[in-house]
Amino acid sequence: MDEPTSGMDPVSRRQIWEILMKLKDDGRTAVLTTHHLDEAEYLADRIGIMSKGKLLVVGSSEFIKKRYGVGYHLNCTG
Repeated sequence: MDEPTSGMDPVSRRQIWEILMKLKDDGRTAVLTTHHLDEAEYLADRIGIMSKGKLLVVGSSEFIKKRYGVGYHLNCTG
């Protein structure tokens, strides 16, 4: 699914999350894209982060936070 909750109001977004969690609880697998880390953290067992078409890291939310969660990084190029 490509950003299934993009542009939704918070109530509708949460309803979609509950549907997706029910599918997960039923043992089904879904692949989805999102720009919202909170959504990925809530719905996913494993998260992959891509940049410029390359997969940078795959792991649990905890793994990614431990590896990249210290501060913010801003790169500006001109």
